Amino acid sequence: HRSDPAYKSANGHWRREIGDPDKDGAMLESISPVTFAAKITAPVLIIQGKEDRTVPPDQAKRMVTAMNEAGRRPESLFISDLGHGYGNEKQRLQIYKAIAAFLEKNLGPDGR
Repeated sequence: HRSDPAYKSANGHWRREIGDPDKDGAMLESISPVTFAAKITAPVLIIQGKEDRTVPPDQAKRMVTAMNEAGRRPESLFISDLGHGYGNEKQRLQIYKAIAAFLEKNLGPDGR
């Protein structure tokens, strides 16, 4: 949300790459994945760094909430001390394990 400090720090990036929330708010809301959460039928894994200043964690939290409210059950992992990227070795291992477990659960151990 606009009062969130993470939003403010990412604001310049958002304005350049996506659009100005003050001028283009309705358009941005209309294309936001949150708007389409109820239409998602595939399994979803959301991995988010709690210290991400490029994609504020609030964005991932909003998506998880929207999907849950729509009866979808996304899996999510919010990682402490992780910014925008794969972080250190311990964090990468945590990410890779979550991805492997998600894929095995949804595709099976043989990839089907």
